[in-house]
Amino acid sequence: MRELLYNAIVHKQYPGYPILMHVYTDHIELWNEGQLPVGYTIETLLAKHSSKPRNMNIANVFNKAGFIEAWGRGISKVIDGFRKVGLPIPTIEERDGGLVINIFRQKEVNRNFGSDFGSDFGSDFGSDFGSQLIERQKNILKLLIKDGSLTARSFAKTLGVTKRTIETDLSFLRKNGFIEKATKDNRSPWIVLKTN
Repeated sequence: MRELLYNAIVHKQYPGYPILMHVYTDHIELWNEGQLPVGYTIETLLAKHSSKPRNMNIANVFNKAGFIEAWGRGISKVIDGFRKVGLPIPTIEERDGGLVINIFRQKEVNRNFGSDFGSDFGSDFGSDFGSQLIERQKNILKLLIKDGSLTARSFAKTLGVTKRTIETDLSFLRKNGFIEKATKDNRSPWIVLKTN
């Protein structure tokens, strides 16, 4: 699900209409304005292809922040993710000057959106935004195992991101039990408690 959102943001046509989402009992429909690159078809997207981000600045920021690892793999990662959790593969179609992605539920739910609604996503859905680490955070842990006294400034320089980004990563890692300070003194070294 996370990859779908990243793809929508990186490939969104700015300025333009907002990304639209419609929730139905059996599926979710996402619409994003913008035509496919010249010469590309839906089949091109589903096969190995070169990426042509509509917004290079956003794509570069997402890449440096660790949200996307390599360009041109977004759709395949989405499909792999849905297969992994046993959900139907989303369909893609061109409509109304944009692309529509249909995300189907595994089973039918009642029309009143009872307590069953959303249960098919399971615990794995929330983990995208919770304890799963992005590549940069994994690299921070590797560096801390070697030297717990590293600072946010040194991480920022080594990993090519801002100090603020590293501070956010360290806060996330601490909050989720990956690291902690050796003592209550904030100047004490970091201790790595777990790596995944």
